[in-house]
Amino acid sequence: MTRALLLTTLLASSLVACAGSQRSLPRTAPPPVAAAPTAPVVPVPETLAFDAGRFGLTMLAEGWTWKVLRRNVTRFDWSGRPSDGKGDKELLYSFYMDKIDETSAKLLPQIVGSAAANLSEQEPCRPFEQPPEIVRALGVDRVITVCFEPSTFYGKEHKAGVLHGIVHDGALTIAVVLSNDRAGVVPLPALIGARGTAPSR
Repeated sequence: MTRALLLTTLLASSLVACAGSQRSLPRTAPPPVAAAPTAPVVPVPETLAFDAGRFGLTMLAEGWTWKVLRRNVTRFDWSGRPSDGKGDKELLYSFYMDKIDETSAKLLPQIVGSAAANLSEQEPCRPFEQPPEIVRALGVDRVITVCFEPSTFYGKEHKAGVLHGIVHDGALTIAVVLSNDRAGVVPLPALIGARGTAPSR
């Protein structure tokens, strides 16, 4: 089985996992294959690169523009948007737990599910573990995903939300993809603007 076919199969499986408890969303055509980027590459802000590095992640500059957020207002540290201004997507990042203790490790699905519930006025889907192939493609240790319908605060532009609890290098990062489809259900680096780095601890 080729890598492309494998990823397509995993995407279909993850979409099924997200469909159970969500209201029907309008069907949209799949996005066209992106051509070579024409927008200039904006470097990742130094503060974001430093914070992400502490959590075992490397943020991507190509295709994204990053903006700092006020955590006490939004619950998140950074927002990412497509740098060409055309993409119907927003990323939200919270560097959530810099060291996962033994108890938290056992309760990670519940922790990630609670994080998603805080962003929605509806019941999110049940947390599910991403398969090993996706985890390896992202270069991290573990990913727990929850689909949710964004609350009016988070859903001003977007109707669908996917939250990923990314575990790497002993830390937990919360990454949210807000869009009008479920494309972000598979956390590949190009879709979530980040990838894992080699363990440093």
